Amino acid sequence: MARHLVLALLFVATFVAPAPAADAYRIGMSVAITGPAAGIYAPAFDAYKVYFKRINDAGGINGHPVEIMFEDDRGEPSRAAANAKKFAEGVILIVNASISPTYKPLMTEAEAEKIPLLFGGGVCPKEAFPPAHPLIFCSTSFGAQWDSRFAVPFIKAQAGGKAKVGFVAQNIPVSQAEMEFAEKLARELGLETLPVVVVPGGSADFTPFAAKLKDGGA
Repeated sequence: MARHLVLALLFVATFVAPAPAADAYRIGMSVAITGPAAGIYAPAFDAYKVYFKRINDAGGINGHPVEIMFEDDRGEPSRAAANAKKFAEGVILIVNASISPTYKPLMTEAEAEKIPLLFGGGVCPKEAFPPAHPLIFCSTSFGAQWDSRFAVPFIKAQAGGKAKVGFVAQNIPVSQAEMEFAEKLARELGLETLPVVVVPGGSADFTPFAAKLKDGGA
């Protein structure tokens, strides 16, 4: 993540007006510090603070210190939209570290203001892949549809060409879209599939969902 973030900042820096060395590069970050997804994304909040402290202690980027504006979106689209509008005044980059329902409002505002947007703590949206949107970047290891393009053929090969496959998605748009794509791809490759099982947010016991797939013959 660190290398990608510095590269994104250097890319952005080439498009901003020259400034005295003392002027800071300001970044806005919308992150789920609290709320149901905080257990996953709040650590990113701490990691970014540590990372940029090290960057600034080493002299910043191109001689400029980096200032981060952190705003808690709780994983809620309306809060993410409000954060993006707040960031629109004075930042050269917006960073998202939150769940997928926050993606659209951030992308909409970033596009309107022509501010680069980095997804640096969640699943990469399809807009980050070729032909990528010129202002959208992603530094995580999750790739929309690319993971399924690897996994489904691998399953077919391991099963000797025939298998009944079940899919489980979290009750969030990115997860459901990925599993729906994987199910469609599996059918195209000649595999038998079960309908996608959607797990409600906050579920602690996955046994009923696993049993549903097992009973279906997966």
